[in-house]
Amino acid sequence: MTRIYLLILSLVFMLFSVILSDGNKYEIDLTNEKRNSISKETIKILENLEDKIYIKIYLEGELPAEFFRLQKHCIQLIEKFNSYSDFEIEYELINPSQSETKKQRKEYYRQIIESGVRPIWVKSTTKLVNSTQICFPGAIVSFQEKEVALQIFTNIYFNDTTRATHYEIQHSINELENNLIKSIIDISEKKKNIAFIHGNGELDTNYTKSSINILSEYYNVHQFDISKYEIDSSTGKLNIQKQLDRIQKFDAIIIAKATEKFQKFDKFILDQYIINGGRILCLLDGTQSNINNFNGNYYFPIESNFLHLEDLFSHYGFKINNNLIQDKNCRKIPLQSENGVQYFNWPYHLLISNISPHIINRGIDTLISEFTSSISIIDSSNCTVLLSSTNNSNVVYSGGVVDLNLVKTGINNPTQNQQHTISILVEGSFESFYKNWELTDSLNLNYSTDNAKIIVVSDGDIIRNNINSPNFYFELGYDAFQKKVYSANSNFILNSIQYLCGDENLTKIRNKTKEELRTLKTKKIKEKTPLIKVGNTLIPLFILFLIYLIFTYIRKQKYAK
Repeated sequence: MTRIYLLILSLVFMLFSVILSDGNKYEIDLTNEKRNSISKETIKILENLEDKIYIKIYLEGELPAEFFRLQKHCIQLIEKFNSYSDFEIEYELINPSQSETKKQRKEYYRQIIESGVRPIWVKSTTKLVNSTQICFPGAIVSFQEKEVALQIFTNIYFNDTTRATHYEIQHSINELENNLIKSIIDISEKKKNIAFIHGNGELDTNYTKSSINILSEYYNVHQFDISKYEIDSSTGKLNIQKQLDRIQKFDAIIIAKATEKFQKFDKFILDQYIINGGRILCLLDGTQSNINNFNGNYYFPIESNFLHLEDLFSHYGFKINNNLIQDKNCRKIPLQSENGVQYFNWPYHLLISNISPHIINRGIDTLISEFTSSISIIDSSNCTVLLSSTNNSNVVYSGGVVDLNLVKTGINNPTQNQQHTISILVEGSFESFYKNWELTDSLNLNYSTDNAKIIVVSDGDIIRNNINSPNFYFELGYDAFQKKVYSANSNFILNSIQYLCGDENLTKIRNKTKEELRTLKTKKIKEKTPLIKVGNTLIPLFILFLIYLIFTYIRKQKYAK
């Protein structure tokens, strides 16, 4: 009997030995959010690497102590990545200050900076208190003939002599998986192509600069004029087929705050783009309302924004209404009063916090918008609501007025317990709106699709960044009055495009739940340190003693017979 028990214990021991020796694939993560585990989306990407990845990490040499912690986590993560990639990742630690002469160091610094790694200056750990040293908390990720810079320490504003805080280091550690896998994707996979549509009064590149920069990290971003056609040399007519072929090269397109009517052929191009598998993100206003419409007055009329897309949208099961939502959950605007400039609630500038659990809304809390319309769903079978107003909201229709006195009176009779839809996802099977349209030209057309995807937002300002002429732009979601950035706007745009392009795995990696940083309570730690030390000493001894008792009991039972 004793031999059987010993055999079982030996097998268990061998099993654990095999598991522990098999790289980092097997580990126990006791955090609720699994923040120490590699996401399955990352694993899928790593398992499909086609060639070696080389990483040069510049976190070596004379560094502040907090950066060694960052270095340790970076190496551990790369080794985890390596175990899933069939050891296709190689890395090396480099001390950028190891050159013998000052001239050589400066030249090497210049090369690192030109490669894209940003330097920072930190307080020296070994030199005089007031001296500083240059540090390159980043890496170069290489694949075949391509390379990309990776900033490991993510606080780009850290350029003074104070040391990085615990929060800043932990935030950088939390972002490591996303930033590293994004770099690997950037150089090892072919980027998909997306385009901003122009030709019908859409936002120009100045007002979409922030979105372009965000999207460019994952996609090739183009500008496409849908109203500009080539002339067929043989017939002298518009070359519709050429335009269809051109737009079909994009995996997704964005229509951002169009203000001019779409012509007949433009609508036809959009319809065929959808039917042929194209994906669209539409951010369109239902009215022509703008804060500048006051023009010195206390009110302005609400005018409809007719784009001639109404029949096409109705065919796909929705309608952007020609109205404006008023919501008590709103931002403030400054107005001159008897007591000077004061900030008042402005119900037309919504704070959108009613967000569905769809993956498009992963990592999103509150978006900001201006003069937002509602969306009516005609066919609910293919529609999913993404964003909506609160219950304390109301709508004012075209023909009414936007009255500045609303800041004093508040919303009249808000529709209690009724939310107004602001964004929807339309997906599924559709027939072409032009199925019965007679065309004399010979075109390669399709008339139905099983996998259409359209995301609709009834406010173009959700993607619009403010600008300060001539060439300065603010980050998307920046509120100039509060001096605050609502990052949900940029996250929503990126999540939407990633969903339309079939890259939900990237959305999951980016928005992987992180454990909130907790401030360490030094006093409590000091009080409990002796108890922790005693526990670490006695618990292993107790386990050994318990094993001894078990074997003694088994032995007595055997020989007592």
